[in-house]
Amino acid sequence: MPLFVLPMINLFGRKRCVLIGFSIDAICSVLFAMTDYFTAGQSREFLACAVAIRFVIGGAAALNRTPCGALLIEAAGKDRLEAVTGIYMACEGCGVILGPMIYATLFDLYGFQRTLLIQAI
Repeated sequence: MPLFVLPMINLFGRKRCVLIGFSIDAICSVLFAMTDYFTAGQSREFLACAVAIRFVIGGAAALNRTPCGALLIEAAGKDRLEAVTGIYMACEGCGVILGPMIYATLFDLYGFQRTLLIQAI
């Protein structure tokens, strides 16, 4: 977990951190889709922008996942804790397995920019 997640959770609370993380992810996905317009294709500027934006998207994902799991566990209550935790972990596992396949299919069908705009939505 990045070092900034716990201070952000303490400062803003779990629900706001999830919303902030989703907002950062959506904004950065749109920016990533638009980098091709502002940089020259396969240039160094494009690569630098792409790496920086993906780094920020990874931080936003950490800001989403950590408090989201805590919120789900808190909402479950003690009697359904194991079931909710199991479903949450199964969904994360499916996302890790299916996510790249879905992303590659969308990239093949729609291209780079439209796929990232779909991700932002």
